[in-house]
Amino acid sequence: CPLLILPILRFVCGVSLANASSIAAHYGSVSAGTFAVVLTYVESNNIEFGAQTTLYLVMLELPAIIVALAIYRFFNSEKQVEGVSHRAIWHETLTNRGVVLLVGGVLIGWMYGPVQGASVTELLTGGFKAILAI
Repeated sequence: CPLLILPILRFVCGVSLANASSIAAHYGSVSAGTFAVVLTYVESNNIEFGAQTTLYLVMLELPAIIVALAIYRFFNSEKQVEGVSHRAIWHETLTNRGVVLLVGGVLIGWMYGPVQGASVTELLTGGFKAILAI
């Protein structure tokens, strides 16, 4: 979806590249707020769900973030600096703080596993809901 919305924002609506990339990333990603509401609904109705459900949220967020960052850097670097390689753009995109934190969280969760990670799950889930409420 980011690849579809970006040209519409740029050429039909006349939005700047930075803003169009940001909006495209938000449009293409999953809403954490919606995820929290659905999770609360599922829990309140005693519907069983797997521990990997939060992983789905992260795995759906990553592509939208990566694509939007890459698009922005690719088109922005062509205007400002000649000779910026695609490799440098992908390196910057994939080593972005947000991407590294999401991937790092997935790896830490994988290393802990569902049994050992259960001790901190309630703390983090409760904190997530509190931050969303604020």
